[in-house]
Amino acid sequence: MIDLQYTPYIIPLISVTVISVVLALIVWPRRPGPGITPFLVLTMALAEWSLASVLELSSVDLQDKIFFSNLQYIGITGVPGAWLAFTLEYTGRERWLSRRRVALLLIEPALTLLVAFTNPSHGLFRARVTLDTTGSFNTFSSVFGPAFWAHGVYSYSLIIAGSYLLFQALLRSPRLYRSQILMLLLSSFAPWIANAVFIFGFSPPNLDLTPFAFTITVLAMGWSVYRYRFMDIVPVARETVIESMSDALLVLDRQNRIVDINPAGLHLLRQSSPSEVIGRMAGELLIGVPDLVEQYRTVMEANTEIAIPDGEKERYFSLKISPLLNRYGELTGRLIVLHEITALRLASEQIQAQNEALMATNR
Repeated sequence: MIDLQYTPYIIPLISVTVISVVLALIVWPRRPGPGITPFLVLTMALAEWSLASVLELSSVDLQDKIFFSNLQYIGITGVPGAWLAFTLEYTGRERWLSRRRVALLLIEPALTLLVAFTNPSHGLFRARVTLDTTGSFNTFSSVFGPAFWAHGVYSYSLIIAGSYLLFQALLRSPRLYRSQILMLLLSSFAPWIANAVFIFGFSPPNLDLTPFAFTITVLAMGWSVYRYRFMDIVPVARETVIESMSDALLVLDRQNRIVDINPAGLHLLRQSSPSEVIGRMAGELLIGVPDLVEQYRTVMEANTEIAIPDGEKERYFSLKISPLLNRYGELTGRLIVLHEITALRLASEQIQAQNEALMATNR
């Protein structure tokens, strides 16, 4: 039988648990979608962490406290990987999440749990544990071992990586998504600042503020779901859009060097890798159409049709050229988009020929 004690500190932790579960239930029907699965894992990890914290604070005996503290690490070790996976999917980088890499992300949590629960035999996670009965409720303090610090470095690395991806998305995304992303970033800072405060001994004695700070996180996420339609409207990364375009896209700098190109552009230029193209002059790769290269060498804006030789035939494209400006309005290069209209052009010529033949017959 576990002896329990009451402390008002469990109230915000119970709130975090309930709100996390409610958020998961709200988002669950929206599967499948970018970020949905890792978001569900994240909310469930937060719920488990908070609930185990409630049990740890409520228990009286040292061994019970250690057990529930270890139990928290099911959620604690799940949060960093889920956060990184969520930010990867949310920002359109889900291709990085191969099965092999997801499996690698699970290794550290499994090892940490193993070391935490077997700590009495080696002391690598907690070198020393003592029960403090001097306050209004029993707490316990730990002198952390090397395995704890290794877990901390790993966790913070994943959190920082995920936050960096969101920060990049914040700078690039349209206004519609910025409030979502900013809320996510702010909500992620609170618990990790609280965790650092606890680890380095600046929190109230023997009280980990991290799960309490998740109150801010889940409230911010809840507000995002309600106010900004979070997980309904998810930004699509520039890379995803450009890589999947059927139109050839080339970005030239002011010296007409190619600085970016999509797969359709590589196919048009008969190149297999961006490394074969980036940094080269556009004219070097369009040697079959020197007149076109010369004609549009300095054109900043255009919307026309062109023909490009393809063996004994010709391929037809709509050509659109747009200037690229920096934040100060200065010209930095040009965007060239080529949309193939060969089939449309040939069909139009065929219809025109049929109409002319019909008119000749009726004369």
